Amino acid sequence: MLQVAVVNEAACIGCTACFTACPTGAIVGAAKQIHSIIPTLCTACNACVLVCPVPCITLQPYGAAEHPLQGAQAAKGAARVAEYAALQAARLAAGARMQAAITERPQAAELALPRHLAVLAAEAREKSVQKYKKMGPIRRPRALKKP
Repeated sequence: MLQVAVVNEAACIGCTACFTACPTGAIVGAAKQIHSIIPTLCTACNACVLVCPVPCITLQPYGAAEHPLQGAQAAKGAARVAEYAALQAARLAAGARMQAAITERPQAAELALPRHLAVLAAEAREKSVQKYKKMGPIRRPRALKKP
């Protein structure tokens, strides 16, 4: 039986996890807004159900009419899902290569700067630290730890 993903709009929090995971672009919506699924584009690949942090997406029977990307055209939908999986694997591999390249680089402290540039960098660093210390706790950026 043909299936299609359906969003429970009352439970949807608009996190866009399903939107980014959908290989066919069947999910529409914006961040922090309710998402909807276009049934004629959904292949029922289950990718959106797996990534949804709130269990608001379910697979339901599509109906008597044949779904455009299932049934006779199931290979087309499966090819799109396989293409998306290959792209995701390539992205993960590229990220791993980039992380390896970053960890292999020499640290900034190990780099030798000309004397005049090293003095300027130290002065700028000290000025930045002094400015940070003068800030009150309300104006201080949250990403930085309290002194």
